[in-house]
Amino acid sequence: MLKHKEPQLLKEFKKIPQDKTVKVGPGDDCAVIDRGDKFLLFCGDMLIEDVHFRIREVKFKDLGYKALARVLSDVASMGGYPKYAGLSLALPPKYSSKIKEILKGVEEIAKEFNFNLVGGDLSRAKTIFLDAWCIGYVEKNNLSLRSEAKDKDGIFVTGALGLGYRENFKFSPKIKEARWLVKNCQINSMIDISDGLVLDLYRILSESKKQAVLWEEFIPLTENVSLKKALYQGEDYQLLFTAPLKEKEKIVSRGFYFIGEVKKGRKPRIFLKRRDKKFLPLELKGYFSI
Repeated sequence: MLKHKEPQLLKEFKKIPQDKTVKVGPGDDCAVIDRGDKFLLFCGDMLIEDVHFRIREVKFKDLGYKALARVLSDVASMGGYPKYAGLSLALPPKYSSKIKEILKGVEEIAKEFNFNLVGGDLSRAKTIFLDAWCIGYVEKNNLSLRSEAKDKDGIFVTGALGLGYRENFKFSPKIKEARWLVKNCQINSMIDISDGLVLDLYRILSESKKQAVLWEEFIPLTENVSLKKALYQGEDYQLLFTAPLKEKEKIVSRGFYFIGEVKKGRKPRIFLKRRDKKFLPLELKGYFSI
């Protein structure tokens, strides 16, 4: 559990020039490229032994599945769907016989979400390292960004929070949920919860120049999970999104959860409205490693 250090790194990335085809560069879950009638979504993610998992706690097949699931989750958070993906893999020599098992997981998720595995690389390393990338698409009117949260938006999540990486290691990316949301509701901003509810909500607020209040009584907790874990523990991979309050009934009727409200304020801050009606400022921290 570490305090947030991402903004400075983003500032450095954003200094690199881009041409006019790049609608969104560093600072969201995917880069957004203008390709005419649709936007192309491009993202990458790493899965590293002893940073994101311990090998004694997982199956090799699930490593392949999760490496791709993480990038598909990013595509979902933009309202899109996956089309092409690649995976680069580095293994210690003692695990070289496990390549086929890892690729079985890749094949499983490719069939489940109907995308093409089109490239990658293979190398040797001291620990297991998987680097996945994905190209997806989204209709221009369905694109969802972190930066468009509005004052008085409701804040929502697609499911219960707090599972953690062991229980939720082989999670299912919320592609179908995201596609329903952007096709049927006015979604102003969206992100997937990889580093914890508070930290990922902060990312929306930072890009949107807003603040937020979460209601303790409305935050959906996984069974036997504390509020602290639901707020700060990563690896949920639920979608966190904002929408006008007029959409609340429709969203909740779909089985999703209303958990708070966006407020004015250029400096991003998050407050918890406790059950006793007192307001508690939440510390900015999240999940960066096991």
